[in-house]
Amino acid sequence: MTERAAGSSVVIPIKTLLRALKSAFRAVCRPFQKVTDIREFNHRVLRRYKREVRGAIQVGAHHGIEYPWFKGIQNLLFFEPQPEAFEKLQRNVGPEVLLAQKAVGAENKTVEMFVETVNQGQSSSVLSPQEHSDLYPSIVFEGKIAVEQVRLDDYLMENHLEGRFNFLEIDVQGYELEVLKGAQKLLRDIDYLYCEVNKTSVYKNCALVDEVDAFLSQFGFFRHQTVWVKDAFGDALYLKQKPSWRKTFLRY
Repeated sequence: MTERAAGSSVVIPIKTLLRALKSAFRAVCRPFQKVTDIREFNHRVLRRYKREVRGAIQVGAHHGIEYPWFKGIQNLLFFEPQPEAFEKLQRNVGPEVLLAQKAVGAENKTVEMFVETVNQGQSSSVLSPQEHSDLYPSIVFEGKIAVEQVRLDDYLMENHLEGRFNFLEIDVQGYELEVLKGAQKLLRDIDYLYCEVNKTSVYKNCALVDEVDAFLSQFGFFRHQTVWVKDAFGDALYLKQKPSWRKTFLRY
């Protein structure tokens, strides 16, 4: 079977058209297929969708090392609860970034964080380490600190920031599902969600990737791409569900 191009005598085989369409959809739907490093994955995600982002929230901003990738986005809001990390974050980002020295979770309350310094606090978490100690034996958690935790939905409402953001990044060492539980109103506005996920109990009682998938599916998200580290944890990009034709081409 063939298809005749309008206004032309050129006849294009239908199989050729289908192959071209499938190739184009693969390019659109799987732009990060060969990425194996999570930092490069993060960079490519922001580079790919930056023009479509009207505002971005980063939960677990640490020292602000990813700030250059966010520059140019109109609305930016970064959360970091650890005092020393927050001081460095303040120095490393521009004045256009709104900063909050707070943890983020499902409730507004004070929580304790298990902290370490070997990894400059990047492994610190509200959850106690479990398999993390086996994966990274050199990283020792020296103690705990009390930090203020807020729900994203409440924080945005109280600070008149609702409706400004459609990109959400969460890097909170196994506590991601708790952050999402407190952001259910925000999730209706989010188009792009970049989130750390776990295959195993890296931290005690951390949500596993299937649980995060199931929760986000209620808001129309599907896990588009995942980059794993040590087959234990990794970073995932979630997008809002597309029309049924997209699923058809993703099967190939």
